Amino acid sequence: MSTNNTVKVKLGPVQETMLIPLFYRSLELSQPDPIVRDEMAKNVIDQIDYDFNELAKSFDGDGLAFPIRAATFDHLIKEFIEKNPEATIINLGAGLDTTFFRVDNGKIHWYDIDLADSIELRRQFIDETDRLKFISCSAFDPTWFKEIKRRDKGIFIMSGGMFIYFEHSEIQDLISKMANEFPESELVFDTVSNFFRFRRFKKIGIKWGVWGAYTINRIKNSHMLGAFYYLNQYRDRWDTPLTRHYPYYIKPLLMITPGMYHLKLSAD
Repeated sequence: MSTNNTVKVKLGPVQETMLIPLFYRSLELSQPDPIVRDEMAKNVIDQIDYDFNELAKSFDGDGLAFPIRAATFDHLIKEFIEKNPEATIINLGAGLDTTFFRVDNGKIHWYDIDLADSIELRRQFIDETDRLKFISCSAFDPTWFKEIKRRDKGIFIMSGGMFIYFEHSEIQDLISKMANEFPESELVFDTVSNFFRFRRFKKIGIKWGVWGAYTINRIKNSHMLGAFYYLNQYRDRWDTPLTRHYPYYIKPLLMITPGMYHLKLSAD
């Protein structure tokens, strides 16, 4: 862990987006009733020499999605841990994610997986332990599978802000490989709808969007356990015109908004 006052960040364009959720989780602490309480995010932000406000302009009006995403991950992982108290949690594209410290029960084992430059930055703020391990590897390189040692106490896989930067075929291939490697595991990830991808997000490099449950239910080696749409949560906190006037009573329309999906994986 770094002891310097500030750390300069040099990352690739995709890895750079790890700073956005960290920034918005830290901002959430200033709210009277935070959606997620992430003191570590604030501590890391205070140590990084970076213009976060400039980076955040790409997500102007959408920043609330990041604490909502973190709270959803926390809720689902805690539910899994209640049933599997010695579970193994795998975090794909971990970046500077701090979920482990919000859900740890003192028994789980956790693996953070990301590209080498991201893991190098992560090591400057967060220390590995016997139960928290870092793996420098692309999530799409199956060599990381052999690093997962504990497999008989339940496996939960999470991925925040990563899948959207890859093609559908790459996501399907990864999910199928994980399903065969970790049968009966659970997976939670976030994505945008194709509606939003085409209208707003394609210019920032997002490649994968879904047509709600229609797309998710067609992902091989899995079945959907749940869907969580950002715009249908914490409605009093959203301040964009879309969310103020969104017809929440028309449930199918939720499927064209960004959200998260919870899957059960099954081998061939």
